[in-house]
Amino acid sequence: MRLRLLLPVVAAFAALTLTGCEGTSSASGGTVGEPATPSGSPSSEATAAPVAPDPAPPSVTRPPPPAAGAGATAPGTVLSYGDPAVVEVYASGNPKAQVEYTVKGVKMAGSGQGFGETALITIEVRAIDDLEDALALALIDWSGLDENGNQTVFGIADGCDDELPVEKAGETGTMCVAVALTDDGTSISEVHYDSGAYRGNPIVWRP
Repeated sequence: MRLRLLLPVVAAFAALTLTGCEGTSSASGGTVGEPATPSGSPSSEATAAPVAPDPAPPSVTRPPPPAAGAGATAPGTVLSYGDPAVVEVYASGNPKAQVEYTVKGVKMAGSGQGFGETALITIEVRAIDDLEDALALALIDWSGLDENGNQTVFGIADGCDDELPVEKAGETGTMCVAVALTDDGTSISEVHYDSGAYRGNPIVWRP
């Protein structure tokens, strides 16, 4: 009689025990996967930064000589004695003051100064603009070639100086420029004006 009363209790306890086991098995079941790699993780290989090219070496540009102004004789012009040429000088605050030069002739004056023969160049000058305080030095602005093609050097002779004989526009005058020949030169074949815009490409007068 007592056994029959206990059977329902035992059956209920067994049912509860089985249900608990199934829940535990379900909760602990399933496949354990490997952890995923985060999407924001850095790459194993570093990306090399681009290398800037070496800068090009700076180019050196030499400024050209100033060009002859309007109305001035072109550099390289070849004239004969007695032909005029117009050039520009800096005078009275005017960087383009114009003066007219005319080579009239050359006279040989013998030897001196420890070089060779001395030549005296006679130049007629006419002021087109005011030439007061003009930056014009005859011993630098003028030179010549002897019959052998050798360049002259500046010379010194009585009666020849390096000053313009005119100051006011319209005035005319005559100046003398002394040049010394070198080596065995005995005469002048060309007279050159090679100042300013004419440096390296002078105005040339020939007999």
